[in-house]
Amino acid sequence: GGLGGGDAAFAPFLKRWLASHAYEAVDSDMFKAAYTEAFPEASARVDWDAWLYAPGLPPVENTFDGSRRADARDLAVRWHTADPLGMGGAGAYADKFSSADIASFSSDMLIAFLEELAALRGMQALSLDAVRALEAAYELDARKNSEVRLLWIRLRVSAGDEGAIPMAVAFVKAAGRMKFLRPTYRSLLRRGGAFEAAARATFEEARPSYHPIASKMVAQDLGIE
Repeated sequence: GGLGGGDAAFAPFLKRWLASHAYEAVDSDMFKAAYTEAFPEASARVDWDAWLYAPGLPPVENTFDGSRRADARDLAVRWHTADPLGMGGAGAYADKFSSADIASFSSDMLIAFLEELAALRGMQALSLDAVRALEAAYELDARKNSEVRLLWIRLRVSAGDEGAIPMAVAFVKAAGRMKFLRPTYRSLLRRGGAFEAAARATFEEARPSYHPIASKMVAQDLGIE
């Protein structure tokens, strides 16, 4: 359903479009032509003049289902209250959580869940048992969404999970964007020890590949000239 056959069809099209025009100057007519070639029936239903030339916001109405955000928060509260002080061990999570908890979650919902959990644990990091239970239940290590990976890495790092270091290193080498780089490096720096050492070593290695502004800001965070 949806224009262009929904995400399953549109996402690969957009990925190909971006890859084929990387580092080129493009305009809206070029995109319209490519979209029309790929999705002729959908294109015929698009009011291109309204989208491209009419004043104001695009001619669509997006609605946010607040109840879904509440579902994400409710799940975060369940994890938070399972062992608020981090002293209950693995038993605090045994048989309480499973993949069924997030079976209906979109990526946005999963992001909302991790954001809510991070906010709830702002004063008391999750225990190692908690992050291991999260991984066992939801297989978060395998998630490819960058927003999800950022939040998950930060939760693992704050818990002192040294197993997260290789994931964090790979993430900052591949991410490139400052919105992902700075929070990850800051989390590693804040945790200290092996985490901080990994941050400094990785930055020295990856620094030439970063945008100059991103490189400058991360260097400031790390106290590097």
